[in-house]
Amino acid sequence: MNISDLQSFIAVYHLRSISSAALELNMTQAALSKRMKALQCDLQIQLINTENRRQLVITEAGDLFYQYAKEAILRYDKLQLDLNDYRRMNTGVIKLGIIPVLAQYGITQLIGQFKQKHPSFNFHIIENEGVNLLSSLTEGKIDASILRDTQSNLLQDSLYHKIPLVNDELVVVVPASHPLTRKAKLKPQDLANLELVTLLKGSGVYEPVITRFKSCGIEPHVFFESAHIETIIEMINHSQRATFLFKKSAEPFVTPAFEMRSFSPPIHSQLQFVYPKATCLMSIGEFAKQLRQLFQYKITSEQENI
Repeated sequence: MNISDLQSFIAVYHLRSISSAALELNMTQAALSKRMKALQCDLQIQLINTENRRQLVITEAGDLFYQYAKEAILRYDKLQLDLNDYRRMNTGVIKLGIIPVLAQYGITQLIGQFKQKHPSFNFHIIENEGVNLLSSLTEGKIDASILRDTQSNLLQDSLYHKIPLVNDELVVVVPASHPLTRKAKLKPQDLANLELVTLLKGSGVYEPVITRFKSCGIEPHVFFESAHIETIIEMINHSQRATFLFKKSAEPFVTPAFEMRSFSPPIHSQLQFVYPKATCLMSIGEFAKQLRQLFQYKITSEQENI
């Protein structure tokens, strides 16, 4: 007995006719009759009575069998759907856009750990500035993106999932010899007369810095903008200039020749995994959940090693 036998019996039960059921099942009447006889033989009980050529009769055992057959088909159909979902969840290519923080936050390592657990997952990773990734995400050119909340805030909460990954603090970076290192925290007033170096507009750094300055009624003197942290650090080296970076992003580049200071009050931001709520890729939701778990594990491990 198999699923085809159950489907055939259900058709016979509904139509009360071997010939009509055979037509619906796209098989010959003789083949369906043979299948029904084999099914009854397998069960060792009569399910249908065909003595009356004009009207097929379902026996009491047939009525009982129908209930179980119907339930079995429903469960089989659900199984197929669940398996299809599982296949979609564990296969395919995720086009993932990430702002330039892959190394600083250990994202490459986390994706590698995820790939070890889910080898059938494939990624196409694009590193770009947040403003460009926002456009790609809204236009459907990428499936998901890792952004700062200063960037994802431009997306409607009703249309996008925004999964928090890790928090970070925006700090002021100056040469170690800079007079401002005497202060534990800095205000825009302390930086008002300095040449400032910053990441580009849309980087997630530029906007909160400019907003903080303007909230204090100060027009910042932006001397230089770049997409590259290495260039920014070099531009403030051996100078009286200052720049702004998120602490995690800055740590790999800040040697003893530089020092970091917090804003007063501090400026915090959250790195988020963002994807459309209307996505048909179940794999994205699974990846988002496990990426967050990996981030939390990484953070806990780092804290324990301090």
